[in-house]
Amino acid sequence: MPYHHFVDDELIKETQKIPKGKESENEALEEHRFIATCLKIGLKIEDLKHLEYKDVAKIMLCFIDETNIDNTNKTRKATQSDWDALAGGR
Repeated sequence: MPYHHFVDDELIKETQKIPKGKESENEALEEHRFIATCLKIGLKIEDLKHLEYKDVAKIMLCFIDETNIDNTNKTRKATQSDWDALAGGR
């Protein structure tokens, strides 16, 4: 989180638990990506006018599935028998 003057210690600690994605991700649209994420989780622009940045970030953290943070819940590819069962096969 690059702007430490907008966050508190609690938020910094929690964001350090999130696995890092692509390190080369473009930061040019960082503010727009933040607003887009706010809209995706159901916040409105009017909400953002009344909430502090750190409060919005904490709300976003609540939407993260904790099983993905510690990587204990791995996904797997479906097998042919999985597809057959889904299609109502034997």
